[in-house]
Amino acid sequence: MESARLTLSKPPELTRAILDKEYEFAREFRKDHDGLLPDTPFWSFAENKYELHPVRFTHFHEGITPWIREDLFLRAKHGDPGCACGNHTISTPSGGPQCVDQPSSFGMFIVGVCVLASALWFCRREG
Repeated sequence: MESARLTLSKPPELTRAILDKEYEFAREFRKDHDGLLPDTPFWSFAENKYELHPVRFTHFHEGITPWIREDLFLRAKHGDPGCACGNHTISTPSGGPQCVDQPSSFGMFIVGVCVLASALWFCRREG
C-alpha cells in the first residue's frame, strides 16, 4: 500500500461517468471511514498531483480539493505515510513521520543565474 502512495503513475483516460462513479464511491467511503478517502490509484494520483502544486490543483479541481486536504490532514495526524504538512513532505523512516524541507527557491534561482551567465558568456565568445 505504501508504494502506491509514493509513486505517481498516469491514470487511464477518464470519462465523466468514471469520474462520477469515483466521486460517489468516495462520498460513501468518507461517511463510513471518518473523512478518509479510499486508498485507490485514482485518489492516490489526485493526492500526489495536489501535493505537487496545491494552488494549480485547486484551480482546476475546486470540488475535491477540500476532500484531499482533509484526507491528508487526517492521515498526517494518524502518522500515515505519504502525507503533506505545509511546504514539507512527510517521510516514514523507522522512527515515525518526519518533515523534510523541500529544495529552496533561492537555490534554484542561483542555479538559473549560473546557467544564464554561462549561456551569455558562450554567446559572447562565439560572436
